[in-house]
Amino acid sequence: ITSNEAEIDLNQVRETDSFLDEIEVIGRKSEVSNIVDKLLALKNQETLVVLPIVGTGGLGKTTLMKEVFHHDMIRKSFDTFIWVCVSDPFKINKILRAIMGSLSPTFGGSDEREIILRELQNLLSVKKYFLVLDDVWNEEHILWNELRDCLLKINQNVGSAIVVTTRSDKVAEIMETNYRHHLRQLPDDHCWSLFEKCAFGSDLPIIPDIIRGQLVKKFGGIPLVVKVLGGMVKSCKNDDELQLTLENLVRIKLPKEDLILSTIKLSVDRLPTSSLKQCFAYCSNFPPDYCFYKEALVQMWIAQGFIQLPNGSNVTTEDIGVRYFDILLSRSLFQDVVKDKRGKIKYCKMHDLIYEVACAISNDQNLRGDLITDEESQGGEVFSIRQRRRTVYYCENLSFDDNQDMITNFLYLRVLIIHYGFITELPDTIVKLKHLRYLDISKSRIRKLPRSIVLLYHLRTLKLGMDIKLPTKLRKLVNLRHLEFNLFHSHQNKQMPKHLSRMTQLQTLSGFLIGCDDGCKIEELGHLKELKGKFSLLHLEQVKSKEEAMTANLVDKEKISDLYFEWSFERQDSGENDLNVLEGLQPHKSLQALRIHNFAGELLPNGIFVENLVELTLYRCKRCETLPMIGQLPKLEVLEIRELSGVKSIGDEFYGNYRNSRTLFPKLKTFEILHMESLEEWEEVATISS
Repeated sequence: ITSNEAEIDLNQVRETDSFLDEIEVIGRKSEVSNIVDKLLALKNQETLVVLPIVGTGGLGKTTLMKEVFHHDMIRKSFDTFIWVCVSDPFKINKILRAIMGSLSPTFGGSDEREIILRELQNLLSVKKYFLVLDDVWNEEHILWNELRDCLLKINQNVGSAIVVTTRSDKVAEIMETNYRHHLRQLPDDHCWSLFEKCAFGSDLPIIPDIIRGQLVKKFGGIPLVVKVLGGMVKSCKNDDELQLTLENLVRIKLPKEDLILSTIKLSVDRLPTSSLKQCFAYCSNFPPDYCFYKEALVQMWIAQGFIQLPNGSNVTTEDIGVRYFDILLSRSLFQDVVKDKRGKIKYCKMHDLIYEVACAISNDQNLRGDLITDEESQGGEVFSIRQRRRTVYYCENLSFDDNQDMITNFLYLRVLIIHYGFITELPDTIVKLKHLRYLDISKSRIRKLPRSIVLLYHLRTLKLGMDIKLPTKLRKLVNLRHLEFNLFHSHQNKQMPKHLSRMTQLQTLSGFLIGCDDGCKIEELGHLKELKGKFSLLHLEQVKSKEEAMTANLVDKEKISDLYFEWSFERQDSGENDLNVLEGLQPHKSLQALRIHNFAGELLPNGIFVENLVELTLYRCKRCETLPMIGQLPKLEVLEIRELSGVKSIGDEFYGNYRNSRTLFPKLKTFEILHMESLEEWEEVATISS
């Protein structure tokens, strides 16, 4: 990418966040009602109702099923709701484990079917469950019967239901059901309504009837085509560009026999820069239906070198990467967006047809072979492929035990992700991967890092799992920008490695365990000026004064959104310095969430509760005698107060100056107050407008 291209991305592509709003399902209400009615009619007649939904790719089977899945009548008629994306291949144990994972996310048990079935039986034997098997391709009768037998072993009571979505009539046939629903094409008027929503949101321009009519013909009644074409129009900056884009779309001939793929390819071809196309194609390195976490994907793009800063820019490569992600999402090249409770995008998926296009245009598509191919039988070809490969994602039952140095065959590797429990160790020879920039072992059972890890000088992202000891000489990783690890289940880390202040490029740091040794104190944070997102400070009893706390310089770290402050539960001191320390930890006014745990002062300083707080939690502040003045916080939505056993009364000191402002907790949605052992009095509030 050239510096000019980067400027085009940031300055000439119209910035919009309208795609963040969920687009309602259009034109499918009668079909949703029919499916719901059929399910409710059948569920009291059969032990296990099975209803296939059949339709070509892009018609919106998954979208339709989400409407059914969340329908009020379905929610009232079943006890438990499970969604499994099956895809290909149809592996019964994998499906059963996915069902188990949906019901019990912490389940980490055996792959043995007998054990999984026993666990499922414990959870479902007396419940009516509603199970969606999305995107099924299996056409083998014997496999379907095997899965059905397993489900009947779990629960033999009348009233549970399975809905299967598939492109294939043969898949539906092997289920031997009396009823199946064929999804029809979307009528023209509904196609146009969907196009307007995707392209313009609520700000609808006047489109000439002749252009409207010709565009509707191109849609072919397929919602995915509508969304992709709408995403192309969405990027127009003004009326003239909009008119030109619409006219070009009308002129372009899209073959009816390959309408969907041709439309997607057209959208990708029209992306404003070559680096954006690289970022799109990069997604082909991962399996179908992969969850692309937004921040992680941006970091992988950067690791691959797809994003470069323009000359004299005051933004970061991460900022540009986020813009790239948003552009791809706005053009409907990403779908199934999941957001956190503040509306921030966590992750999304890629439709399988869009994934096909990513694979087709990816320069790396021929390098996505089986990583455990027998090298001897394949000669030098496999070795050559491994040498050239730049991304490896381990998600199968692989181990380094047989060949510890296998991983080092990937000489040009930049991204390494290990998400499988049977890999328990990284070889010391990982140091040979001199180009490695992104290492994620957060979902593995690796509990120890090799000493050589600190010699990977180009590493920018390091994601670690539970209870893993941080390298003593972590400070050598001077290019590291993102360090994620689990502080709260760590028994190996008593304090942070020394001199983290030298890692001045750090943007993401899960937290800091304050120590008493030189190089491990809170002052190390003062030089980390780029910290952002969520950040935790633990062992705050090690900080002895307000002045020492101020050396962390939190007040200037405006990109930190969430702060967690914790004093150790089994501390030795009386906590007489806690008030001063907390005052010294004054956050920037942009802070959105604050959690204070085990604070031992008698009074909480009102100044730390800044005006932009959306969430606040006070937990086990047992010596605190009064609640802080927070009733006037203009954006506070979630308030949780637990185990403040020193509080005897709640009154005006909690509400603030509401008599003048005439408002109290103006945005509050959730308020939990629990285990207040000494609370005797709660003063009523004078009548005010709310």
